[in-house]
Amino acid sequence: MYLCYFENMKATIRNVKISEIPTAIEQLGLSAHACVDFTIENHEMTGNEQEETTQALMEVVNEIRAYAKSQGLTDEKLEELLVDES
Repeated sequence: MYLCYFENMKATIRNVKISEIPTAIEQLGLSAHACVDFTIENHEMTGNEQEETTQALMEVVNEIRAYAKSQGLTDEKLEELLVDES
């Protein structure tokens, strides 16, 4: 999850993953043809951020697991699908 705020006609987007950059920029209301200055500042995640990320990922995994089971996926079928045939 990223944070976005405006400051004197300047938008700052914090804690955004590289894969989320296009979506984050779209949410600012900029057109695909707009010219902007772009600064990247890398930071390491704190223990708390890592824990929050892990919890969020586990929530998604649990939702996917519940959906798959509701559609009839069993552990045996999953193992069949994951067999390495190389």
